[in-house]
This record gives sequence, structure tokens and C-alpha cells, in this order.
Amino acid sequence: MNVHFEQNTERARPEFIAGDEPGLDLAASAARKQAQRLRAEIHRLRTARTRALSAAASWVLALAAASLLAAQAGPLWALLAVSTLAGLLTLVSPTGRTAARALAEAGDPHAAAALVLAATEGDRATRQAAEEALALALPRLSEESLQELGSDAREALPALLASLDGRLLVAVLRALGKVGGSRAIPAVRRVAESPAPPGDLRALARGRWRQWHRLSHYQWEEVRTAARQALAELEDRERQARLRTTLLRPATAEAGSEPLLRPAADACPENPLQLLRPAGNGQTPGEGAADHAEPIPRTLAAEEPAANPAAAGSTGTAAAGG
Repeated sequence: MNVHFEQNTERARPEFIAGDEPGLDLAASAARKQAQRLRAEIHRLRTARTRALSAAASWVLALAAASLLAAQAGPLWALLAVSTLAGLLTLVSPTGRTAARALAEAGDPHAAAALVLAATEGDRATRQAAEEALALALPRLSEESLQELGSDAREALPALLASLDGRLLVAVLRALGKVGGSRAIPAVRRVAESPAPPGDLRALARGRWRQWHRLSHYQWEEVRTAARQALAELEDRERQARLRTTLLRPATAEAGSEPLLRPAADACPENPLQLLRPAGNGQTPGEGAADHAEPIPRTLAAEEPAANPAAAGSTGTAAAGG
């Protein structure tokens, strides 16, 4: 019975497939057309969304730039503009590059700090846009403005020495020479002592070999000169800080320190030489006089010769009578 059923199944299968083949083709064709329509609709929606986002970003960018130009109206507007432009850096589009360029041209330390953090913490496109803007922003800042970057941005500056942009390296090294701390010394020393830019294999793997080649053949000597100058400034600043720490270190008081002089209770007030005497072991006059007898200075009358002979004679007579 099973053999008969299998034979009937094998005999009916080609007929079933042959009979339904036009229907399957129609269903597959309809499914393909529906998928194409869905893909076209998704593409249209994405395009419309991208255009809307680009338009909104452009308006926000324009408002932020206007607020930044009108920063003299108050620091709050400048801070709002910098925050907005820093947020636009994350857009992988020309808007992100425009925001980075606006931050670079602002000449504001808060804008430069936002670029430093974006160049060290953002994605690849954001880092590249921020590095290009930093190469323009850092040279425009004075030493006082560099001090206002903030501790996070100043500590992140040495990480930018791994860049392959020669202009950025020179700008970062000069900034570190002005406001860098002792933690930046190892990174600056590596650049100053390296005969060629580090990371040649990394540049080859990332497709940036041409940039590495330009840096190593045309800009590296300028970078090393800036690194040596920054290293000298950093080491001199560290030496001065260590010297200040040594000079301002509080001196510990000796244990058991006491006043060197104490009033003599049994001294004659008419004789100023007997008003003070060296302090002993904290004892008051009369305590342990036999063991710690303190010599009483002689009076002026005993040290100096008598000016009047009669006075001297009377003194001698009084002594003889005694």
C-alpha cells in the first residue's frame, strides 16, 4: 500500500508543478513589483527626510552663526551659539563642516574647546572636520584665551599629536607650550625625538598614505621644531612649579620649643641688663636654685670705674666697715 501511494505521488508531482507554474510566476512577479514599489517609497521618504533635516540644520546654523556674531549682547548668547554649533558637528554632511568652520572663525575659547573634544571623541567624519577647523582656531587664540579652554580640553590636546595634519600638529604643540601641563611632556618628547611621523602603517590602512607622505617629507621638520620649543617651555614650567613647591613648603616646628628669654623676677628694675635672662628648663625663679643656679650679670657700677673718687672712697669705706 505504501509503495502504491509513493508511486501515485511521484506520478502526480510533475503534473501539479506543471499545472501551477503560471500561477507561481505571476505571484513572484507581483511580489517583485511590490518590493520595488516599497523600495522606491522608502527612498523617497529618506530623501524627503534628508532634505528636511538639511533645511532645518541650515536654519539652525544660520541662527547660531548670527548669535555668535552678536555675542557682545551677552555671554549667554555666545554660549548658546557655541553649544548649537557643537551639536551640528555630528552631522555627516556639509552642514557639519560649515559648523566646524564657524566655530573656528569665532575666535572664542569655548568654541575651540568644543572642537578639541569633537576631534578626540567624535566619529571619523566628525574628527576630520574638527581637526581641519582646529588648525585654524588654535593659532587665533592668545595665551589668556587658551587658559580658558578648560581642564578637559587642555588634557585632551596631547591626544591630537597622533594626527597626520601638519598644520594641526604645529598649532597643538604651540598651544601645549603655552598652557600644557607636565602630563603632556612624554607625548611632546616623542614628537621632538622622532625622525619621521609615527603611524605609517596606520595611515596606509586608513587610506591616508598621501597625507602621511606629505607630512613626513615637507612638514615634519617644522613640526619637530615646534615640538622642541614646546618641550623646553613645558620642562621650564615644571621646573618652576617644583621650585615653588619647595620654597613654599611649611617648616615643621621643633618639638619642645620654648621662648629663649623669660623675665627675671629677682632682677633690679633700675638695671636693664638684669631684666631678662636666658630661659632654663621651664622652671620659675627659685625652683632648683641649688642645682640650676643662674649667674646674675654684674651691675654697671661694678664694671665701670667710678667717675668720682670720693664716691669710690666712700664705697671702699663702707665695704671695710662691713
